[in-house]
Amino acid sequence: MRLKQLLSEEGIEGLDRFGTLLLDHESLLRALDVLVERNVRALGVEGFHMRGTDLVPDSGMIVDTSAASSALQAVETIRDIVIQQHDGRRMYELVCDTTASP
Repeated sequence: MRLKQLLSEEGIEGLDRFGTLLLDHESLLRALDVLVERNVRALGVEGFHMRGTDLVPDSGMIVDTSAASSALQAVETIRDIVIQQHDGRRMYELVCDTTASP
């Protein structure tokens, strides 16, 4: 199941920007809860800013959790960093291994 479909089923909508699903801060935190509930492993998250119509990567917000020992540890790592570095203008791309979900 694709991440966009999984989140949509839970009422979480993001911004589809040329095939990249971007989530605001609150939507990302809700999405992380869904990943824990569904035991889906988060591989990482990348931050972006919108500048006009351009999507600009935020090099200060790249979190790789692919080596985390569990799906829960990956989500907790992302959640902690995102909360610490909260920026109301930032959008996030959440990368997950949805092939392993039940």
